[in-house]
Amino acid sequence: MPDEQIENTDRSSITAGTRINPMRLRSMRATDISGAARAAPRLRGRSPMAVALARRIVAPNVSDTNPLDELPFPNPGDRIRADDFKKISQSLLLVRNAFRLSATVFGQPFDQAKLALEAQQYRIVNVITVFGTEIENLDDPSLENRKVIQVMPADLGEPEIVIVVTESVETRRFTPNLIGLNQQDASDRLRNILGDISFPGRPMEMPDLENLTVAEARNLLQGIR
Repeated sequence: MPDEQIENTDRSSITAGTRINPMRLRSMRATDISGAARAAPRLRGRSPMAVALARRIVAPNVSDTNPLDELPFPNPGDRIRADDFKKISQSLLLVRNAFRLSATVFGQPFDQAKLALEAQQYRIVNVITVFGTEIENLDDPSLENRKVIQVMPADLGEPEIVIVVTESVETRRFTPNLIGLNQQDASDRLRNILGDISFPGRPMEMPDLENLTVAEARNLLQGIR
């Protein structure tokens, strides 16, 4: 078979259930299936981390049609065709690849993940932080130190994706260590961390329960809740 015919062969034929010559399959894997050849020109001069990450990313579907748009819905008694099973299998493969993609870039620096994803023909349409802040400028320098939490397809089977990243600064607050401090030192340390805190309303006053029975004291306390 001529080389140009091999290179132009649609990779979707691999999952069509037909028998493929092993030599032809190896040639197809070496050209278009892995996506490494398409990513290489976009990654020249980039960091080794970005190149290695791009090689592990699942390339998007390059077919003109999305198998999810052509899923069969046969009526009872209709004959099930082999092509129906093929579309279902291709659709399940898209779901699997979506999870694989998210797991591959999980925890990676956003700038490296962005470069690797774009090299594999993915298009980032939205980036949002874990606390819901939408990032409009994808070239913002503050994104370099953020980690990727999740990658989701905007439309399963299409190259458009949305990404969730960490916040730009540490937002967690921990209770300071107050062991061994007197009340004044502990108050000063808390005030330095939390600032001046004022509680609305007036503090609750404890009523006088002297010479009252248990039932009378309980009724009095319930009345001031």
